[in-house]
Amino acid sequence: MPGDVKTGFTAARVVEGGDEGYNGRVSKSIRKMEKDEQGGKGPETIARAMYKMLKRKNPPLKYAVGKEYKFFVFLNRILPERLVGAILRKIYA
Repeated sequence: MPGDVKTGFTAARVVEGGDEGYNGRVSKSIRKMEKDEQGGKGPETIARAMYKMLKRKNPPLKYAVGKEYKFFVFLNRILPERLVGAILRKIYA
């Protein structure tokens, strides 16, 4: 669960379709994702975290990289799924 990683993916993204019927939510979500990606961690950070996990005797099946993502994983454990979904919708839509 690397989260937002600063790579060339953002510049290479091709957006098809539009906001018809979504009141601008699609464009807003994409802009938010692009901003997060450009401010995200470098691929080297993710690679170091993966290497560290792979060296463990029993690596976890899922591993969040970064405080903000670990916080969301924590919230997902203690809050109802619908509430976490509502929080994410508020952030991205």
